[in-house]
Parts: sequence; C-alpha cells; structure tokens
Amino acid sequence: MGGLSFSAEMSAPHNPASAKRPPKPHLSISGQLALLESRGMRIPDPDYAAECLRRAGYYRLSGYWKPFQADPRGASEQFAPGAAFPDVAALYVFDKRLRLDLLDALERIEIAFRAEIAHHMGAKHPLAHRRESLLRPKAAEKHAEWLAAHDREAMKSREPFVKHHREHYGGELPIWAAAELWSFGGLSKFYAMMRGADQRAVAARFGVENERLMENWLRGMAFVRNTAAHHGRLWNRGSIGRLSPRGMGKPPSGFNPPTLPGAQSHDRIYPVLCAIVFLVRQILPDSGWPGRLRKLLLTKFPKDSGRRLSEMGFPKKWENSPFWRE
Repeated sequence: MGGLSFSAEMSAPHNPASAKRPPKPHLSISGQLALLESRGMRIPDPDYAAECLRRAGYYRLSGYWKPFQADPRGASEQFAPGAAFPDVAALYVFDKRLRLDLLDALERIEIAFRAEIAHHMGAKHPLAHRRESLLRPKAAEKHAEWLAAHDREAMKSREPFVKHHREHYGGELPIWAAAELWSFGGLSKFYAMMRGADQRAVAARFGVENERLMENWLRGMAFVRNTAAHHGRLWNRGSIGRLSPRGMGKPPSGFNPPTLPGAQSHDRIYPVLCAIVFLVRQILPDSGWPGRLRKLLLTKFPKDSGRRLSEMGFPKKWENSPFWRE
C-alpha cells in the first residue's frame, strides 16, 4: 500500500511552527469557583454553585455565562458588572426545559414526515429509497453516501422488523420499513434529494407549497433536534439554519410570524421555532404544544438575569402577534 505507514507517521520530524499549547491544568471545584470570582462573577451561594459545577461541568456551563462577560466576542474572560452565578444557572435550566419541549414537537414532525415520504415514494417503487433514477439527476453522489449510512444503520439494527426482512427478503427493506431507521438528519437529506414534484406533493400535505422552504425548514429542524438530543445549548445558539422566519419565497397560508428587520434573526433559533409551531398545528390542529411553548418563553425565561429573548432572534412584542396567540 502506498503512503506513510503508521510508524512512519509517528516518527515524522517535529515542526516547531505547528506546535500547540498544552492543555489547561486541571482545576478542583473550589479552584473553578475562585477563578470565576477572580474574573468578576458574583457567587452568593458557593455550595449551590459548586453543586452545579459538579453536576453539569465547568465547560458546559461556560456557554451560558459567556453572554455575561464584558466582551463575549473578545479575548478577555472578565465578567460585566452584576454578573451572578444564579442567573447563569437559571439560563441553563430554561435551556433544558426548551430542549425537552422541542424534542416532544420534533418527534411528532419527524414521524409524520417519515410516514408521508414513505407513502408517497413507496407508491412509485417499494425500494424507492434505493432507486437513484427516482431522485434528482444530480443527487447520485449524495445518494450513494446517504444509502451507505442507511445500510450501516440497518446492519447494526436489532429491531424485529429488520430481522424479519433479513430472514425472509434478503435484508431488502421497503421504504415504509426503511424509513423507521431514518434519523431526522437522514430524513431531511432524503427529502433534499427527491425530485421537485415529489417534494411539493409531500410539502403540500403539511400546508406548504414551496418545496425549497420545506427543505430549508427540515434542515434547520434537524440541526435543532440533534443539538437537543445531545443536550447542547440552544437558547442563543447561532448558525442554526440561516433561514428567514418568513422563509424563501411565498410563505404558506397562515404563516405570518413577526420578524426582526434585515437578517438579524436568521441564524438564531426563532425562525426554526416558528416553523415547528406551524407544522405542529398542521399535523395536530388541536395540540396544546404551541401554547405550552409560548408559556415557557414568557414565564420561564430568566428576564431578571438581564438576558433577552431577542438573543434568540425574537422581535419585540412577538407574543402579541396573531401567529403566537392562536
């Protein structure tokens, strides 16, 4: 085989120019508290703060106290006047509640889209997900990667229906069975590979006429779902989907959330929340979930901390708009 062997790579000459700094030294919990205090954070209850650090970890919590720093985007890690640990903890708890609520809604959306795509494409061919000819002409490379990932998932699956198809059908899963193995990310990628007419047919079942908009929504929701499932920070996360709250092109009927001017909120979670609210109403018109989300945002967000929902992309007085009051 060509190329360097493992041993040759390990013995390659060291380049001082590429040398990296050593890892930061380990700090005890008391040392972590002392460091925070030295940077200007007020810690009124050291025992409570120590327990939070022990349960959640310094590094995870650092994402929540960064907005409290004097210069969140700069090199200095000094805190702004008034920064207090209880406010950081309250923000962390709010974010956890938000993640759990979103996972509830995204489960409903994911399952509904799996079923609709499987039903629509299954009418074309039971193995439509394996048929490159049924997808966009330029999707060949992406489809090969997607299918390889899908097959790896099927190979390691212990689901009874997968075992049944291994024993009786040579492991060939029809799309209505295969879709049960798709992650939200896999679902969104398959939708992106579908032909425009098929995308429009699926999107129309959810009250959306614009297939590009739906593709964008699914990509943003897949990011949010994966972040939430891995306990990541969402509340002021940037680069979520780069989508406008109104979407791309003509918005669907009934989708009229208030927006911030320009592109101020496009990479925050607000546009994705608007999409989730709209789709939940389409899938389950009587669901109380949109109301629960509104209540969470209004009553559980720690406003006393000095933080604002605008950091999530929310415009002023959003809660008074018809879209959020329905």
